[in-house]
Order: sequence, then structure tokens, then C-alpha cells
Amino acid sequence: MPSGTERSFIFTPLGEEAALHSALTLLLSVATLATAGAAEAADLFPACTAPFEHLFSENAFKTHPVSVPVYMRTPPDVRAGRAHLYRTVISSDAAAGANFAGHYTISSAGCGTRTACIAFIDQRSGKVHFPAEMLEASRLWADIGDRDYAALHYRRNSNLLVLVGSANENSDREGISIISGRTIGFG
Repeated sequence: MPSGTERSFIFTPLGEEAALHSALTLLLSVATLATAGAAEAADLFPACTAPFEHLFSENAFKTHPVSVPVYMRTPPDVRAGRAHLYRTVISSDAAAGANFAGHYTISSAGCGTRTACIAFIDQRSGKVHFPAEMLEASRLWADIGDRDYAALHYRRNSNLLVLVGSANENSDREGISIISGRTIGFG
């Protein structure tokens, strides 16, 4: 560049830049961990002290009960859209029967690092739902010790859904979310 035309930029993470910023921060953290001792690693990533055992206990799910009806199972309609894209996983998960809010099956297909694409299958009608609030569920990116928790926790006799991580890869909302199935249209 000719003299006098240089420009300086102030980096402000927005949109894709925020993702790049996060990736670079993670890369630097991994590089630091590779060269740091255990004490430095613990300072960089403090252990998560969330009460997981309480959040996943049967008592927590009993606070959002639903009846478990007797019904004729209808195969999922996977002829079009996202349901067709994930047809093998959806059909396989649906064949196992309801696992959420009485007559729904939550199906998840891997669609990225620590991320699963989520479908809610109505076992009575065969309709496959992809609610905008929960298209994807990403696992929590934190040190939780020797525990290994899935991103989603649910029961057939409850419409409570516990998300450990973030919905739709929204890192601003990463953590533990307690969701009533009623708020996303189920149960």
C-alpha cells in the first residue's frame, strides 16, 4: 500500500467474526494446556460445580408429570424435508417407542462436534417435529470431572427436558436449561 493509505482495524467479534474469535481463543487455550502443568490447566478451566445429580433425579422429572397413554404406534413420516434427511435415525429411534412426554420420541442425529440435530416424533400420528427453539443441542464445553453427561435428559412419563449445553449452538446461552415440553409444543 502506498504511504498514507494504511488503515488500522479494531477487532470487535460480531457474527462469523465471533465464531472465528472463539475458535482462535480455544486454539490458544489448547496450546496453553499442552505446555502448561495441571495447576495452570485448572486455572484456565475451573471445574463445573452444577448439581447434576439433582437436576437429573427422578424427583426433578416428577414435577412435570404426563400420563403415558396406550396408543397404536404410527411409523414416522420421513418422506420430505429434514425428516427425510435424517430418515434412518428417525425411523430407528421411533421403532424403540416413546421416550418423552407420554407419546413422543426424541431422536438425535450427530451433526457436528458435540452437537446433535433433534427431532420430536409423535408416535400416535407419525408427524416429525423440528421446533425452532431446539433444532440442535450442543453438549456443555466445560470440565465436569469424571462425569459424562449427554446434552439432553428426559423421561417418558414427564414433559421436562433438561439441556446441558446450548440449543441451536447459541454459546451465549450455554449452561443448564430446564425446559417444559409445553413451551416448545409438547406435553
